[in-house]
Amino acid sequence: MAALWLRRKIAAIGFATALAVSALPLFLVMPPADLWQALVTHFTTT
Repeated sequence: MAALWLRRKIAAIGFATALAVSALPLFLVMPPADLWQALVTHFTTT
């Protein structure tokens, strides 16, 4: 049972790290307001 908990914790840490590494260049290149507008446009247009 402890092994399953540890495996899930390691997976969550890995996922969060990968997400941060992939999102960091976006924040460095685009200002947050422009990035937010681009994401809203991307997900709301058909």
